[in-house]
Amino acid sequence: MSIERSVLLKHRPFLNLTTMQKGERVGAIVSYNDGELVMFGYGTFEGEVVPDIDDGFLGEMKKHNVKNPRILLDSGERVYGAECWWGPEEDVKKYEEKAKSKKIITVKEFRS
Repeated sequence: MSIERSVLLKHRPFLNLTTMQKGERVGAIVSYNDGELVMFGYGTFEGEVVPDIDDGFLGEMKKHNVKNPRILLDSGERVYGAECWWGPEEDVKKYEEKAKSKKIITVKEFRS
């Protein structure tokens, strides 16, 4: 397990997503390590769907008809819950406020 994922596992109060409803605002984090936040940004929770990606682990999920949370980012890109740490916008903003630095990356960059 990477350091940034272990940090988020230890401090992940916003990752209990059982109450998330379609249309709710969320934030999507790639990593948070030593105060450095990398994220996709914010968007809208679209519910759980079978990924429409043919490659990698998302392709395997598609092949086996496994649903995964999907987020429509404000940028217009879509990202799946399996690709990031995500939760209610107000909770993700707490990480953003604590961060020493923040970098926004695209889903395209992440997948390439």
